[in-house]
Amino acid sequence: MTKIMDNRKQNIKELESKKQEAQKSADQALEQIGERTLIRMMECKTPPIPESADYRRLLQDIADSEAYIAAVEQDMLRLKVLQETITEKEQDRSSLNRELADCYVRLGENLLDHHEFDYWCSSYKQQIELLVPKIRSLEDRLEKLEDMNSDTVFSWIGKNAQSMVIHSLLNNSQESLRRIYESLGEGYMCSESGFEDETILTPLRIIRDLQKGSSELMEELAALKAAYRKIGDAFGADGNPHKRIQDMEKHIARIKGELKILYLRVGTHAAADGFASLLPEEDAPLLAEIKKFRQIQTDIEAQIEKISVSIIIDGEKVNIRRFQKAIAYHRRRIAVSEQAITALEERIAKANQRIEDLTQQL
Repeated sequence: MTKIMDNRKQNIKELESKKQEAQKSADQALEQIGERTLIRMMECKTPPIPESADYRRLLQDIADSEAYIAAVEQDMLRLKVLQETITEKEQDRSSLNRELADCYVRLGENLLDHHEFDYWCSSYKQQIELLVPKIRSLEDRLEKLEDMNSDTVFSWIGKNAQSMVIHSLLNNSQESLRRIYESLGEGYMCSESGFEDETILTPLRIIRDLQKGSSELMEELAALKAAYRKIGDAFGADGNPHKRIQDMEKHIARIKGELKILYLRVGTHAAADGFASLLPEEDAPLLAEIKKFRQIQTDIEAQIEKISVSIIIDGEKVNIRRFQKAIAYHRRRIAVSEQAITALEERIAKANQRIEDLTQQL
């Protein structure tokens, strides 16, 4: 019996699930009727209803939110383009600065070839005269080291270690020499010398062109970075446009949920018995669906009621059987008690007879 009742309870759960599905389908049809009714109202084909203001407000909220998301996405795209442009311009500036440094070096080297600048280049010459022999010595040491044969692993390791040290010293010295030439050329650019020689004038013209390009490039970078900061500041303190979009999408989902509730309320009112006849012919299929699903719900409720009643009846039958067993148990106990009472009464009667017999002997 318990297993049968459990099966019926499972059947009720399944029927309840089907009833919910039918309710959901009916609600969807009602939502469609409600939406159509509100759209027709917006198109002035039917008189406005009390929910009109809420409908307009919710639609406007969604439109504003979607416009906000589009604006944020557009700003994100602009930021990406600006960042790419800034990176490209920074690379151009680095390349231009390297080219400018090379020109300063060439100019510095050319200046040393003209004795007219000896008075001006004397301090630089002293530094160069100290570095050049050092560089040549390191180059000679490196060349000799490379010509050496390494007979053992240890000598090969020692040779490589020495080579690395000499390479490092040589690179540092060469870089120092380059900086001296660069400093010399850059210093000459800041002077007002009127020396005219093509070996000097040519790099001067190139340097001026590069300086002009560098200045223009810096202005472009400043404008680009200002535009980038402006957009970044517009995102607020967190500076996270993705989070803003996610929050707004959640807001839109919540508003759409409110719209569905509004559609359902309007649809339920429009599909009521007193108003269904006023709906246009195009809503007839939806009304038929609603009627069908409501009938399904009614039939399911009837089935659930029957099963529930049968479960209650069987439960009462179980109780009756349990009560009957209890009655039989108590009756058995009563019968045993009655037997005990009879036995005790007989003993009492015998005791009274003995008392009576003994009394006569006194």
